[in-house]
Amino acid sequence: MLSRRTRTRVAALPLALCAALAGCAPAGEEGGAGDLTVPVGAPTYDVAAPAWAVGRSLHVGDVVLDVRPAPEAFVVTTAGVYYLARGTLWFTDGADPVAVAEVDTDRLALSTDGRHLGLLDRVHGPTDAAGVAAAVAVVLDVTTGKEVLRTRPARPTVDVAALYAAQPPTFVGFDEDAAYVADPLVEGVTRLPLDGGPGGPAPDDLRVDRSLGSEVDVVRTTAGHLRLARDGERPDARALLSPAGDLIHPLGAATPPRAYDAASGVPVRFDPGERWFQLGGWIDQDTYYGAASADGSSAGPSGRTVIVACDVRAPRCRPVSAEFQLPTGPELVFGTGSPATAR
Repeated sequence: MLSRRTRTRVAALPLALCAALAGCAPAGEEGGAGDLTVPVGAPTYDVAAPAWAVGRSLHVGDVVLDVRPAPEAFVVTTAGVYYLARGTLWFTDGADPVAVAEVDTDRLALSTDGRHLGLLDRVHGPTDAAGVAAAVAVVLDVTTGKEVLRTRPARPTVDVAALYAAQPPTFVGFDEDAAYVADPLVEGVTRLPLDGGPGGPAPDDLRVDRSLGSEVDVVRTTAGHLRLARDGERPDARALLSPAGDLIHPLGAATPPRAYDAASGVPVRFDPGERWFQLGGWIDQDTYYGAASADGSSAGPSGRTVIVACDVRAPRCRPVSAEFQLPTGPELVFGTGSPATAR
């Protein structure tokens, strides 16, 4: 769910948004999709298993892939692993990684059904007077490897670097029928139908599907706990809301491990087996996973670490990895499409 500030800005968008941001057309039409293709492989791993990477070792459940260069953000699909490193989109299904395209972005988005891969291409869009490219939203179908959507921005008339430094563009995510992108060149959040139809403003009550849940505004209760910010309340922080919308986890790592009922802020007790815990993602509506570590900071876990899975109905989590060591700092990347230092 988007913050109230974002929803207010969305409501002010012009209806002719696709014309302002992009000529959105289905594949095969002039100016439409079809510029990028990705490999489609036949990997042997459980797509629903917890996924994480430490350096060049990328884990999908019990399967370990040797990935070079080391992933900075990645998602796991039935077609293989798509990941970002050194400004480039890469692919592997267990064989040697393949460089797909330079995109200069730091996040990937995956639809809940695992079919559509979304990203912002910061390299191949139209450029401003200084030669800096506008962000281009791209959606690919990983079952075919083909591009199904690409926005076509007009040539920017503003300083893109300065604008993006103040407000970076973001691929917000997917629902069943569309992708959503926030770009300050347009303001607000744009809805981009996956069938190539014209774009428009996102609905006020937008909820996108994410394996991690949604990042939301929260307020602190008098007891110091977190709950969802209500209309008219000034948020104190951001947190992660479960896909079911009923559980909140703090951003980053926390000690002691914390989760809260989203509506009331009442603490939800769970025991990951270590002092620090950082949420990784959701296996299903009732099961989440993350890193339990002996040491850490708000930036991430460190020291003796194990990946655990936690059932919302059970107080104690269960280990799903062997114990490993992490150095100080955010070195652990989860398979959510986000980099280690940003969740």
